[in-house]
Amino acid sequence: MKNIGFLLGLFILLNACEEEGPFINFEEEQATLVDTSYVSATPIPSVNKNVLFEEFSGVRCSNCPLGNAITNGLFNSLGDRFVPVTVHSDFLALPYGNDQDLRNSDANNLASSLGPVGVKPSTFVNRKIINGSRLQQSPGTWSGLVNNELAQSSFVKMNLEIVDTDETERTVRYRIILSYNQNAPNHNLGFYLTESEIIAEQLDGSVKISNYEHEFVLRQSISPIIGANIGSDVMQNTVIIKEFKIDIDDYDTNKIWTMNHMYVVAFVRLDNDDIETATMAELIP
Repeated sequence: MKNIGFLLGLFILLNACEEEGPFINFEEEQATLVDTSYVSATPIPSVNKNVLFEEFSGVRCSNCPLGNAITNGLFNSLGDRFVPVTVHSDFLALPYGNDQDLRNSDANNLASSLGPVGVKPSTFVNRKIINGSRLQQSPGTWSGLVNNELAQSSFVKMNLEIVDTDETERTVRYRIILSYNQNAPNHNLGFYLTESEIIAEQLDGSVKISNYEHEFVLRQSISPIIGANIGSDVMQNTVIIKEFKIDIDDYDTNKIWTMNHMYVVAFVRLDNDDIETATMAELIP
């Protein structure tokens, strides 16, 4: 009877366990090749913030081409200090016909955790709450909000370098250097993969554009969307160097991403969800 009771209990236990969806783990998703730090012998100069600009868009959003145009214009005028990411969460983003699906779970997690996002085009500007709202819904204000943020100082400068890219093996090795000009509060480091020049049908007003070119589309977060913790005790003049290697096919199971149109995006996030600063680099410069 004891054996029967044990087997019955084991059966119930095993059948009560349901498989959960995968959690994006910073250490497991990226092979960490270098993780070191030192204190600079000379003071690290102050630096202003860059802007992580997470624009929410969708192929069935009739006004989104306007938002896309403003985002692209800001990138063309501001260059490296403006880091665009176009986020196709589920709302108004169901693909047409056999087009690529630009939606993904990371886009939905971002929209739900910091949203909800029920209006497109809209954007986060360094994920900050501005005038009582994190989601900025008026494209006409975006340029001014970005410029205001660019004028603010940051406690850290980010340098992101592509060390090696193997197009045959579809692997990328990259290095991030964090240089601290002040003592830093607790913060996280996060990474995205984005892709530009993706052709997919887009609604523009009442017209569908079959050969619309989508830029800076969020393909994958290769860290949690909140990043992975760096710590709360990073002191002024510290330099942290981390180097990673990723295999694109670990994320792109259908092998449709074009590496020479892709970027790595890196960002520093604070405990209140604000982005301190960000940067990006082309996989194939």
